Amino acid sequence: MNYSYLFVLKRLLLFLFVFLQSTIYGQNVGINTTGSAPDPSAMLDIEESSKGLLIPRVALSASNSAAPITAPATSLLVFNTATAGSAPNNVTPGYYYWNGSSWSRFNLAGDSWDLLGNEGTSSATNFLGTTDAVDLVLRTNNIEQVRILSAGNVGIGTPAPDSKLHVDAPTGEDVFRLQTNGSTKLIMESDGQIAIGASFSPDDQVDIQGNVQIDQGYLRVGAPAASAITKRGSKVFLDGSDVTTLTTVDNYTFTWNMGTLDLPAGASSFTVKAISFNCTGYDDDYDEDSHVYVKIGGNTAGWATNSGLSFSGGSFDWNFAVEDLSWNFTGNQTVEFQIYDEWGWIEDHFELTNIEATVYYEYTSALQEGEISAEGRIYANSMYEVGDLAEHFALNTEAYEPGMIISYQPGSENIYQLSKSSYDPLIVGVVSENPSVVLNSPKSGPPVALAGRTIVKIAADQPLIKGGDYLTTSNDPGRAQLAKKPGPVIGFAVENQVEGQDWVEILVQPGKFHYPIRVGPNRQVMINGKVRTKKNSSSDNK
Repeated sequence: MNYSYLFVLKRLLLFLFVFLQSTIYGQNVGINTTGSAPDPSAMLDIEESSKGLLIPRVALSASNSAAPITAPATSLLVFNTATAGSAPNNVTPGYYYWNGSSWSRFNLAGDSWDLLGNEGTSSATNFLGTTDAVDLVLRTNNIEQVRILSAGNVGIGTPAPDSKLHVDAPTGEDVFRLQTNGSTKLIMESDGQIAIGASFSPDDQVDIQGNVQIDQGYLRVGAPAASAITKRGSKVFLDGSDVTTLTTVDNYTFTWNMGTLDLPAGASSFTVKAISFNCTGYDDDYDEDSHVYVKIGGNTAGWATNSGLSFSGGSFDWNFAVEDLSWNFTGNQTVEFQIYDEWGWIEDHFELTNIEATVYYEYTSALQEGEISAEGRIYANSMYEVGDLAEHFALNTEAYEPGMIISYQPGSENIYQLSKSSYDPLIVGVVSENPSVVLNSPKSGPPVALAGRTIVKIAADQPLIKGGDYLTTSNDPGRAQLAKKPGPVIGFAVENQVEGQDWVEILVQPGKFHYPIRVGPNRQVMINGKVRTKKNSSSDNK
């Protein structure tokens, strides 16, 4: 057999096989089964309908490490099979290319944010933003609208936010608006004025439509001090009982509790600065040592006598006051009253009645919860031309209406009633219709005007009231009548009553009415045959 012939034949067949699989045109290489020329723009043109190109598979260790490839060329393509490395240089299975200094991964489906949204994301690992110290910028119409600094500050309308949220609106545009279900609840206008409660243009820096409640804290108007300041207070202690000692015991001391002096709200301590007291009484024997004291926390102030006075004793009216005290306390203190008598051998009678003691103190505290401090005037109910100062009172009836006169119910514990007799000596005020300032809780009862202007109901049998007429109570419950004699009044009319109208506006001034005192002219009198002018110092009551 001719082996040389066989060798040549094999080489020819190999050449034909390769030639059938690829076609070489100059510098271009095409691989296909059709013999078509490679695309002129491609160095390598592979054409196959049922097979693919298998890229070399390697196990990378990190994106910043070339291994296991040595000196990879820029754009070298591999398929990574490993999950390795630590963020931000970790690698996961997928296609990577060498960018000249590290491996860069091809983004696949799910690796980026899609225009129509993504699914299957994890809030623990997926995010929109940057992984380096670079700001995130959002644009519309290629104009920056929002910037999130790398430090976290968010700017809307500004590239340099200096707070967590910094909004900079163009001149003439509202800064922001809050709505609930399409209904505006808060607006800040370009001038900084804020409207709360609805969509309207505020008249002041803050303008609120609706109710306002401060659950905790205080309110300062203007620039009053919020820090601790020195304040002064006083408390009166009364004892209307008859305190009597009748004993044969010498050096007898009797002490009893008058009440408690409380630590003021917000204060850590308080200092008693002065004490005054007065009382009446009787002592059988003045010719001995005795005293009447006010005692607070071990401190004593009061009036004392010593021997040498009248042995026969007698009644007295003690009035005592002391200043420049500095008794400091950090908690509530019991206020006591004490009497002392030296000798008791003749059953000395020592008696006190009508005891009244007043303790004056000072302390420091800041504004407390619920307090209002204003540097200027406070205008109340200024939308009305007529207003009054009222307090809520508990009535023994619900059959009342604005303008009715209220009086105290004798013998009761803070219970009040419609006045029901002429010239009631216990007039309190008038049920108010539109009080400007109201004291105490409305749960107590209706607001009763104590001062200011309000209307008062007039009894049916009265003549028309004229401005300047003083009014008092009548036998018609809650209604007023013209005061025709000295006595208690509710105030005086400030307008003329209109016929057919059962009320008139008055200035509330509960008190006593007296006829004006008029002094007559000087008189000429005959004294010892001579005419003399005598000044008339007497008064004519008319």
